[in-house]
Amino acid sequence: MVSLAILIQSNHFLEFCNVNPNLILILFFLPQNQILVLITFILTLILLSYWFKEILILGILVIIGLFLRKFLTGREVWDFLILIFLGTLGFYLIDNFHFILAETVYNIIIGGLLFLISQFFNEKEKAGIKS
Repeated sequence: MVSLAILIQSNHFLEFCNVNPNLILILFFLPQNQILVLITFILTLILLSYWFKEILILGILVIIGLFLRKFLTGREVWDFLILIFLGTLGFYLIDNFHFILAETVYNIIIGGLLFLISQFFNEKEKAGIKS
């Protein structure tokens, strides 16, 4: 999933009005992916020196997000969207704040859609196990 996000993001497949969503940031905060994404983060940090600074910033934000999660609402979807919001703001305040508002909104929209899709597949998987 992370490899697909990197492919889509780096090729600007979802670019809209010169704004490209940060799919990697969004995936980092999906509740089901945290351990897998942190492992992928470490491997990517080692292998992709081109994005070293960006990946390092994302990794730090994810670690902060993991600690912040326990102080949020306790509702998975709201916590996920709040973390996307805070993560996007943090990332672009540190890296480049040219499209900060547009990308924050776009990331929340894409993140919400990805959350719904992941919930749909999780429910189908749980239903298949119970049958």
